Amino acid sequence: MRKIIIILTAVAVTGLAYWGYIRLTGAGAMEPPTTHTAKEMDMPEATGDARRSGQPIVHGAEQSYYITRDPVTRQMTRVFGFSRLVNPGQQSARWQVEKPYIIFYESAFQCRIEADMGLIQTERAGSTVTPQDGQLEGNVVIHISPHADSEIAETRLLLDDLLFSSERTEFSTDGPVRVISSQVDLAGQGLLLLVNAADGQIEYLHILDLEFLRLKDFVQTDERKAAPLVLATDDAETQIDKPQTPSTIAAEDDGSEKIDGDSRLYQCTIDDNVMIRYGDRIVVAGADQINIRNILFARQDDRKPQPDMRAAAQNTGPAPAIDTIDREPTTEAELLQTEIAARPSIDTLLADSTQRDDSADVVVTCEGGILVKPMPRTNAAASLTPITPAIEMNGTPLRIEQIDPLSSEKTIPMAYCGLLMYDTGTEVLELFRDAWENDIVLGSPAGRIKTHGPVLWDRKANQAQIVGPGMVYFDGNGDESTDAGQIAFAGQMELFFADAPAQQSSLQLTGVNLTGGMSAQLRGDGALSTAADTAKLTFGPENALTSAHLEGAVRFENADGPSSLATADTAVFHFGDDRQLARADLSGDVRLASDSGQLHTSEATIAFAADETGTIQPSRFDTVAAATLETRDATDAKQPPARFEARSISYDLQTGSGQAAGPVRFVFYQPADPNGSLLTEYWPVEITADGDAEFIAGADRQIETIIFKRNVSGIQTLQYAAYTEQNAFSADTMIVKLGRNTEGTADIQSITLRDGDVYAEFKRTHETLRLAMTRLSCQEIIYDRTNQRLIATGPGEIAVDNSNAEASASSGGLDMSGPSYAKIEGFDRIEWTAADRRIVADGDADVLQVSYIPLIDGVPSRLIRAAAGRVEIELAEEADGRTELAQLTAKDHVFFEEEGKHILEGYTLLYNAANDGWLTITGTDDRPCMADGARVPYIHYNVSTGQLETQLSTIPGAVTFPQ
Repeated sequence: MRKIIIILTAVAVTGLAYWGYIRLTGAGAMEPPTTHTAKEMDMPEATGDARRSGQPIVHGAEQSYYITRDPVTRQMTRVFGFSRLVNPGQQSARWQVEKPYIIFYESAFQCRIEADMGLIQTERAGSTVTPQDGQLEGNVVIHISPHADSEIAETRLLLDDLLFSSERTEFSTDGPVRVISSQVDLAGQGLLLLVNAADGQIEYLHILDLEFLRLKDFVQTDERKAAPLVLATDDAETQIDKPQTPSTIAAEDDGSEKIDGDSRLYQCTIDDNVMIRYGDRIVVAGADQINIRNILFARQDDRKPQPDMRAAAQNTGPAPAIDTIDREPTTEAELLQTEIAARPSIDTLLADSTQRDDSADVVVTCEGGILVKPMPRTNAAASLTPITPAIEMNGTPLRIEQIDPLSSEKTIPMAYCGLLMYDTGTEVLELFRDAWENDIVLGSPAGRIKTHGPVLWDRKANQAQIVGPGMVYFDGNGDESTDAGQIAFAGQMELFFADAPAQQSSLQLTGVNLTGGMSAQLRGDGALSTAADTAKLTFGPENALTSAHLEGAVRFENADGPSSLATADTAVFHFGDDRQLARADLSGDVRLASDSGQLHTSEATIAFAADETGTIQPSRFDTVAAATLETRDATDAKQPPARFEARSISYDLQTGSGQAAGPVRFVFYQPADPNGSLLTEYWPVEITADGDAEFIAGADRQIETIIFKRNVSGIQTLQYAAYTEQNAFSADTMIVKLGRNTEGTADIQSITLRDGDVYAEFKRTHETLRLAMTRLSCQEIIYDRTNQRLIATGPGEIAVDNSNAEASASSGGLDMSGPSYAKIEGFDRIEWTAADRRIVADGDADVLQVSYIPLIDGVPSRLIRAAAGRVEIELAEEADGRTELAQLTAKDHVFFEEEGKHILEGYTLLYNAANDGWLTITGTDDRPCMADGARVPYIHYNVSTGQLETQLSTIPGAVTFPQ
């Protein structure tokens, strides 16, 4: 855009200089050369010296030129000449000349205008003739030669004709216009230039129909670094033929940021379907209009002194109009002609333009023209405000696209908008929607952004703002349904860039902030949804994302497959050097939920790693603070969730194993028998441990074993109408084996209690009154839930306290469920099978001991003691739901004593509740039956009545009681 302004300035400077010469600023009126016939006067003898009349030098009507000099320095400032006056004569007001030319010498540039023919309208005032209007026709060439240090090359304007009017100060042509140099090539049709006669400034400049404008070698490549795309540079003060920013000129004057009150600001407009092609990289298309405002053309007195080009043009003699000189130049005219002959020809420049490599040039085309005109003047107060050039583009829409590197016929959208505004002073770029409220679209090969806008890019501050609501789409597909993901933001997106190193045109992104609410849909192997109030993204070298910080109602959800949801107050995602997600830090109210349950904590970390297929997956989950895990039975919506609490939880998501730091607490619920008398549909089980809980998974990453450590205890509570029943256990280690039930869900297979004080306890209470209690103490308890079997390993004991139980309706015998006390001691192993209602206790001989005390009206009635090596018990359920002793079998050195009555001994003991309290003891040769010290063949004893039936044996014996 800067070079567009430069070339328009060149056209304007040419018109101003030509008008200044026509108005004869600082010089007298030109006198036309006078020719005489032989009849009128005698021709003087020709000599080598020219005649002089004032300043004009006349060689004759065939070769004439006029020189204007600076009144102080006496250096040439203007030269006007022609090769032949076609209609000479004092009475003619219209001069027709051949090969006219005008040369302007300025301190910083030289300008030459020449044509094949010229027609000049003159005005006579006495003996003075002043040119008024003129027309140049045929191969009109305007040649501008800047000083040697200028970055702008020599420029030629090629016209078929040129009209000028001194009354209106107007220059125009309806024919073709071509501006060409080693840097610029412009082609168009029609030119109109108006100059203010009062102050010598441009009033109107219009190229009516622009065909193209080419900026040569303007595209920056790795091998060729172009100048920055700005409208003024630090060396603008050395460039006389290009516009300067007001701040630049103000700094040259007095160091303040204000403009001269006499200066005029201009605007340049390019109309109708404007297209700008930036080499083989960028295309700007669809522009209805491009408007450049606040252009300040430098005035001659605003410039610093430059190397004076007039020193090469000294007044030493006449010059031929256009003929070249073969010898060493000696006069100022010959010097000029040598310089002209050394310039590149027009044909050479035109040939270079037709053979251009489009990848290195910027080409502007449109269906309208280019217009330059003054802006309204500012008041004195406003002039103190810094004013810089600003650019506006509008379209429906305005399209900025990248040329596909694989195919020059295809483009990739970069930006679509209705209005683009760029202030060169503040270096702020803004994008707005069009009148039809179409969204702004920003695109790249990786995706695109659609937003209501506006979009603001502050180049000095290295940041940009995108006002929402808007959407960010990944992968850049035109069809939104096929995008790999999208982000919606309701508020504002801020982008921050690093300071670009020298000679680097690419932008280095350092951060992105999203405020006002955002949500995202990310698609890979599955779909992930996320939302937050704000998001801050940090980028490293090569625009690699290093972290993402989300705050406020952070939410992640699996949109495909099984439902899973994560929420937190804050989430920070960290990315590795390979640009893959490495870790996520969650804090605040952290919740991870799925169809089966929910995890709650205040701080957690998720590590990510590649799985066996190379896909990045969550690999480890760690809670830094206390955590609670709740799980639900997917098949039973009424069942309360199981709840697991721990000081922290670490879980390997790829192996399925994990560990919970103690103390831990686990509460789960089991459904009640619908035919039972429980008051609740579900009864709770609570497990606590002071140590850790370890989760061990199998090859399928499903948890197979849970180990609770240190001071483990558990309790099960069942509420009935008349009482509360509790089952409790305790150990230092608890091992839970899990399997899969018929529905495919995890289920307990076995529970092992070991180490420390191992016990299992059954208790029945009514309010504060204990009705019954049974306590099993041993070394280890294994509960095989699959086979409904419990195994206790001793040495251990079982204590039964039914002192407050209701009396049984049975007629007598050993009523273990009635009011009584009982104890079994010294067993090595007890096995209880629930399906068979069978209990088997084993112990060494004379070690397994049983004590039983029935109560009558709360008072112990008698003490029954027994001992054996093995006891087998069969239970039966009564009509009232209580479990009663059905049969008891004792083996291996049986001893039975009812205190104060009888002492019985034998090898086996059989008690059957159906026999009305009668038990039978039999013996062997090694262990014969003994009744109160007498050897007998057998013993029948009624424990209810104390009645004893036996026969005396002829073999003596002795009674022994186990110690």
